Amino acid sequence: MRWLRGLIGLGVMGAATVWVLGSRVPLEHVATASGVVSAGQDRVWEIVTDVPTQAGWRKGISSTRRIEPISPNCWTEARSSVAVALCEVEMTPRKRMVLRIVEPTAGFGGDWTYELAPVDEGRTRITITERTVIRSALFRFVGRYVMRGDTAVQQYVEDLQAEAVRVRSGEDGLTAGR
Repeated sequence: MRWLRGLIGLGVMGAATVWVLGSRVPLEHVATASGVVSAGQDRVWEIVTDVPTQAGWRKGISSTRRIEPISPNCWTEARSSVAVALCEVEMTPRKRMVLRIVEPTAGFGGDWTYELAPVDEGRTRITITERTVIRSALFRFVGRYVMRGDTAVQQYVEDLQAEAVRVRSGEDGLTAGR
């Protein structure tokens, strides 16, 4: 019985430590990732804006679904245990898009900005900037001490580069992009 109390005490101390460390992490978080994709700017734009196909090439995304009653430019991305609703709030076709997380109860919110620029005839630089506010001390702890701060945007760039290579090699399954 004594070991059980010790185990419970250890768990409480661990939870308190997580909360204290997470509380000390700033609420606002900015992460940027950039990379050169082996595809022209039009093709990269098609891949990025073709929401229905993203679950097929983005790691960690199990499905995407448009939220038509809200807006045709809103959708959810289902991840392992959470679905995140996103809406397009700004778009300059083939150059820039800003998505906003629209989950008021998620404990976090913010924007993802995608910027495309040609490098040369067959290559495009994409820069993704994530600007978020993370209200939960637990999520801030995980973001700072468990995951790297730029993990999500860096993973997106890597997945996009792989998808562009796959599409270029003739395995194109894209629907019409915007």
